[in-house]
Amino acid sequence: MSALLPHSTSFASTGRQAIFQLSRRTFTAYHAVPRHGKSGNYVKTHIEDTVENNRWAVFSKTTCPFCSQAKQLLKDLNQEVSVVEIDRVPGGQTDTQLYQQELNAMTGARTVPRIFFEGTSIGGMSQLMQLYQSGKLSDMIKSAGDDESTSKKGL
Repeated sequence: MSALLPHSTSFASTGRQAIFQLSRRTFTAYHAVPRHGKSGNYVKTHIEDTVENNRWAVFSKTTCPFCSQAKQLLKDLNQEVSVVEIDRVPGGQTDTQLYQQELNAMTGARTVPRIFFEGTSIGGMSQLMQLYQSGKLSDMIKSAGDDESTSKKGL
């Protein structure tokens, strides 16, 4: 029986190594395949398209209380908002991290919410609240035109 133990231990160790190698190859292949049939950085493209085609764009997580507050404030102000819940994107945790990395590259912050108005980042919930409390948010909305026809439509 002791003769079988080294063999089975060796096999178990080799089997684990083979599974690890296979999972590493699978993981690498997963990242190499562009999703949604697009080449290049699909996350960056999605962020840019969302920001360009919507008056308000909020990149959010469903579990984030600051995100909920920001979305509620904009809703209370009767603003049409395009929301991307980055924790619900098809690529799971990997794509969530890619969204946060890309938002960091674009805005200097990877935290959510990341809020854009008329194509410009205004920051997160703290900045939105400062704008609201100072009256500047109301001024921004009025100067951009409160009419639905001036609002860019969603994707």
